Amino acid sequence: MFKSGFARCVITPDIKNCPVPLAGLGRMDIRISNAVLRDITATAVVISDGEDCAVLISVETLYAGDLFSAKIRRAVSERLSVPEKNITVSGTHTHCSVAVEEVSNPNVRRWIDENAVKIGETAKKAYDALSETELYGASVQTDGINSVRRYKYADGEITSSVSTGRVNTSGEVAHESEGDREMLVLRFKRRGGRDIIMVNFQTHPTGDGDMSQGIYRVSPQTFGRTREVFESRYPDVDYVYFNGAAGNIDVKGPMPEKKFEQGEPYDNEFIKYVNEALLKAEPIKTGKIKAETYMAPAEINHTRADLYDKAWELRLIWRNDKSENHKDAYRAFDENGFRSIQQVMSCIRNEDKLKGQRYADLYLSAISAGDVSFVSVPYEMFAESGAQVKKASPFKMTMIFSNANGAWKYIPTKEAYDHGGFEPDVSFFLPGTGEKLVKDLTELNEKVR
Repeated sequence: MFKSGFARCVITPDIKNCPVPLAGLGRMDIRISNAVLRDITATAVVISDGEDCAVLISVETLYAGDLFSAKIRRAVSERLSVPEKNITVSGTHTHCSVAVEEVSNPNVRRWIDENAVKIGETAKKAYDALSETELYGASVQTDGINSVRRYKYADGEITSSVSTGRVNTSGEVAHESEGDREMLVLRFKRRGGRDIIMVNFQTHPTGDGDMSQGIYRVSPQTFGRTREVFESRYPDVDYVYFNGAAGNIDVKGPMPEKKFEQGEPYDNEFIKYVNEALLKAEPIKTGKIKAETYMAPAEINHTRADLYDKAWELRLIWRNDKSENHKDAYRAFDENGFRSIQQVMSCIRNEDKLKGQRYADLYLSAISAGDVSFVSVPYEMFAESGAQVKKASPFKMTMIFSNANGAWKYIPTKEAYDHGGFEPDVSFFLPGTGEKLVKDLTELNEKVR
């Protein structure tokens, strides 16, 4: 008998006594929280086949970093007596929340320790709320709210980001590809509790707050706000969002650059597609819960990782450069094998994590329950790769959770490396890694069928 349970907790840091660095927005130096726009939360959905159970956790952070997700899985496992492979933790990709990867910061470590325990207790509440459930699902193709972050300029140059920072980039921008526009929605119709609406979408949120004025806010931003809007309109359901393949996706239309409320048109458009999916949802066959994990070796690009010491020097050149559009700094980058300030900062932030290593082990996960599977990756998967995983999947519905169980930034496609741009510039891994991981994830899906 298939059952599900739901619980949510607030994990907003005490920024007065314990200010934390914020993630996202391409920060070149640490941004420190100085205001709370909306509380950030963590949501636990527990599913059970009557014998075994799995726990799906969505946290309103950019990533679910290595340490944070490991501590959460341990806390949940201890409270529910569930194997850790049956637990996955995904970040919603908010760009205004705790930078969980900055574990050297004592306030971040304190926040991680405290909230891993709290989330473990929340998962226990979800488990205690298990009730008999019928599962329904559908997908819809969206239009006008997402597009591939792949740009072709008037001079014929193609990059994977309009903000690549190259001095010679000019001309009007046109989108080269539309990527994966699929939104997946599951409805857990519970006999003994409120229905659960689970949304999985391949989009990349922008930031909230005016950086030029130093307004660095803690906020669920974009999808946390969408959740609030949805639940205010439909008070009898609980809503949870899992971010999908995000590496080359950006949002069309109004977004909250300076004011929170500017995202309202996007909220309405997003929820319109959720409603469309719910109207066409059909029964999803449930079955025995299966789970598998794989530590996938990914080869590090040491033509980049060997430049750590030079990166510190180049960062100072950037900060002191008064030339137009930082032309002098970019010239220094080119001479030393770098293409952008983001690449320089990427090397600096991951010196201890990568230096001297040939491979990094990436935690891949697949959990299934009948005709649906949940695949988790610890990085931002390009939409083309996510679409390939779903196309090869033996399941009726496959949800992809990105930035889950780790924080390894982007893993682009081979094509994106050829074109260049932000994501390939800051990726730690060699071209071909994305294609290998698609194969690994496909094999994991087959194992849990």
